[in-house]
Amino acid sequence: SSLPDAWLQPMNLTLGGKLERDSAGGGALALRLTPDQATVAALGGTECRVEARLPLLFGADGLPRPHMQGPLQAAVRWNGAVAPLWSLLPVADQRLAGRLALALDVGGTLETPAPKGFVRMDDARYENLTLGVLLSAINLRLDLEEGRAGTLGLARLNLAAGDGQGGTARITGQGRLDGSQLDFKATVDHLRPLRRRDVRVALSAQASVAGSATAPEVRGTLTVNEGLVLLNNL
Repeated sequence: SSLPDAWLQPMNLTLGGKLERDSAGGGALALRLTPDQATVAALGGTECRVEARLPLLFGADGLPRPHMQGPLQAAVRWNGAVAPLWSLLPVADQRLAGRLALALDVGGTLETPAPKGFVRMDDARYENLTLGVLLSAINLRLDLEEGRAGTLGLARLNLAAGDGQGGTARITGQGRLDGSQLDFKATVDHLRPLRRRDVRVALSAQASVAGSATAPEVRGTLTVNEGLVLLNNL
């Protein structure tokens, strides 16, 4: 496939599939997406793997349908630079650079999938050209833990960033994968996120989020340490 109006060369991707059936009327669809090495390199990567095994049931007519309670298997791996992937998104006024590592495995069933793995981004830099936002030294670690003994899986987050001028921001915490039992804390210390000629601001904050994703309980304080609007530069 190729992407018009993109700097990337045409990409070579191979999608392979195998339909399996057993004597008991069950089966699976095994899928594997394989880019060639040149495509992985063009995307800034050193490792790329996507594969899945989807459970099926075959009816009396011989046609397959998804087996919602059958065993699910899937795996995604990526290791490489962020910027080439980010450039594929329709956000021309925003930039993201750094290193990204992704290792995700999904088990359980189609009805109740059970993901586990991690997402890690190291020494990243985010810039919004329209708003004048610039954040650096971004380090992200998201760990997905598989549930045990019937409990739901857990997501643990550790995200830190700076402004290159001594200001920092950090978010840490955890929550169940269904969005329940949230326990997150955020700390902002004299962060200067803007690089603009007309506005200068420094922020500090303490906040916590509990409850659930559908009914979050948010508490905190926000302090404007410095705020300046230069009208002659607007």
